[in-house]
Amino acid sequence: EVIALLDRVRRESAAFVSEQRRRLYAEIERGVEAKKWAQAIEAANRFLESHPDAPEAQLVRTQMPTLEGNARIEEVRRMRDEIRDLLERRRYSEAHELARTVVEKYPETAAAAELREQMSRLSDLASGKRDEK
Repeated sequence: EVIALLDRVRRESAAFVSEQRRRLYAEIERGVEAKKWAQAIEAANRFLESHPDAPEAQLVRTQMPTLEGNARIEEVRRMRDEIRDLLERRRYSEAHELARTVVEKYPETAAAAELREQMSRLSDLASGKRDEK
């Protein structure tokens, strides 16, 4: 009976681990399908921490650069939209600071290149120089 109980505990433990692995992997897939890249990355990191040797782990590792790139694009777009909103509300100092953050944090993006061209104008607006060009 002890051996049978031990076998049962091992089977149930393996089934639990397998189910947990399946759920985490499904969470990654849901994040990707919904284009919620930060959530997908978080789930992928949890998956790799919990199941580094799982058959799906190598696939997750190879997808990480794509997930991270997409998350970066999503973050830059969000920040760009926030800058536009701040400008519409004439909150120039905040827009200028956020633009500097984009340029420093994501220098290789198209948004950063665009903002670099506009930094002097944003700086003028932030400092109160509002001559219309």
